[in-house]
Amino acid sequence: MTDGTAYGPDPVGVRRPSLGRRVAGGVLILVPTLAITAGVPAYALAVLGSHGVASSVSVLQTTIGGLLLSILSAMAYIARPGRGYGPAVMARAAAAMGYFLTLANLATATVPIGGGTYATVDYSGVLRLLALVPTLSLVGGALVTYSDRRNLPARLRREFPA
Repeated sequence: MTDGTAYGPDPVGVRRPSLGRRVAGGVLILVPTLAITAGVPAYALAVLGSHGVASSVSVLQTTIGGLLLSILSAMAYIARPGRGYGPAVMARAAAAMGYFLTLANLATATVPIGGGTYATVDYSGVLRLLALVPTLSLVGGALVTYSDRRNLPARLRREFPA
């Protein structure tokens, strides 16, 4: 089934999934991605807080960042059979880099040692390293965008054969 209203007729040898099917797939991607990107950090911060560890990163920040990344991931999946896929991947990568770099500026935790003594742990280096990972997606999205401008049907034949 084609989605001719959004993309025009399918090129020869291509069978794009319908918009409804892509939205359903996007929702299936959204739910576990949201659990991983928002739920796990929020849970970890709550558990650490219950043990007396104070962090300058809030549950609200991780939840909003995780929600944004999850929505962008679902949008990239929905846009996959068209020219919007590359820019959507680049937007998701840029948002992930911004998310990690923003959290890196706040990445300190105060751990109670005992006897009224506390140790401060700085984990900003780990988050800065994690911010490098989306760079690969940013480059990949740029390459897909460039390739799609030149020959979108070639990618569609490879990814959505009839």
